[in-house]
Amino acid sequence: MLKSAAIIHCLSDWERDQVAQLGIETPTFIIPNGIFLDLPDTIANTDSSRFLARYPGLVGKKVILFMGRLHVQKGLEVLASSFSRITARFHDAVLLIAGPDDARDNSKEKMIVKLKTAGIQDRVIFTGPLTWI
Repeated sequence: MLKSAAIIHCLSDWERDQVAQLGIETPTFIIPNGIFLDLPDTIANTDSSRFLARYPGLVGKKVILFMGRLHVQKGLEVLASSFSRITARFHDAVLLIAGPDDARDNSKEKMIVKLKTAGIQDRVIFTGPLTWI
């Protein structure tokens, strides 16, 4: 999958070195977590039609992406609270949560309860792991 990716996002020089050691020649770029930058043209020009066909609720929306394992350590409850505030200002915002659910700590269920309480559960899409894109 990494060899066929348009680009690989690394959090650090160490991660980029790990990718290189695997013999993967896919272009990489480093952006630490929590920083927004304009993404390279190779990402902007990626065909997203298959993905949008599967998740049509994302079409024409501002998408906030969480990608990672769903676990209490990842701050999902904080994300739910933050997204609740974002929806008041950005009416076209959608939260896309992509990653496997670590059911041992009930993070996904806790987040769903928080989203329902805030009345914004219809603006969140849980994809599970994305292995086919």
